Amino acid sequence: MTALRERLSWPAEGGRIQDGARRYLMMRPDVLMGALLRADPAVRSAMLEAFAASVAEHGADSLRAYAQSVGHDASALMRSTCEAAADLGWGRWQMSYSAGILTLDVEDSPFVAGWAQACASLPSRAGVATPQQVCAPILGMFTALVRQLGAEPSQVHECRCAVSQPGRGCRFEARWPMC
Repeated sequence: MTALRERLSWPAEGGRIQDGARRYLMMRPDVLMGALLRADPAVRSAMLEAFAASVAEHGADSLRAYAQSVGHDASALMRSTCEAAADLGWGRWQMSYSAGILTLDVEDSPFVAGWAQACASLPSRAGVATPQQVCAPILGMFTALVRQLGAEPSQVHECRCAVSQPGRGCRFEARWPMC
């Protein structure tokens, strides 16, 4: 499979970034997370949930294309998803499967970094309660990946986020019997 970074195109006529028919957006993570930082905590929580659901729904289109390009091989799909995440600046992803649990470990999440940058740029917000988790887009993409692998998991969740446990990276888990 050709790496995503090699497939991305910037058509001269339109101000777009594309991978085939799929359009992408390049954005600074502190801008995105700064918007969430400014929201009321209840709204912020709802937005993070909505973000995860939207990425799960719309990210599935990218995963279907990745799956087709690797002949629907589960291991190759997981590898290509990890590579595409790095190409898009979503951190370094590594997956492993053991005892009915698919684990995704993420180092250098842009959402954690963006949250930290946004907090640092708003001194008037000193003491703002930091959410336990800010990597909702990664959770959404991981959920879409698990569904693409062909089984509905009983549970997909972020069990550790570096925003609340600095220096440890983020961890996501999907629990279901992999066939």
